Amino acid sequence: YMLSIDTNIRNSKPFLSIIVLNWNRELLLRNTVYSILHTISFDYEMFIIDNASTDHSPDWIRLLEKNYSNVKPK
Repeated sequence: YMLSIDTNIRNSKPFLSIIVLNWNRELLLRNTVYSILHTISFDYEMFIIDNASTDHSPDWIRLLEKNYSNVKPK
């Protein structure tokens, strides 16, 4: 499962691409993604790649997709 988060506010190429890999680390994934979402203030894109986790990571990623308009499944 892969998600793309695009904060391209100025309709230009993102300045930074961030790739977050996850496998059964829901809490670490949450902390990482929220930290990125709330601290980086320039244009970036973030890809969250989950490697078939069996914990609640996929559920949280789907929730993230619903709550942030710039989160898109890939």
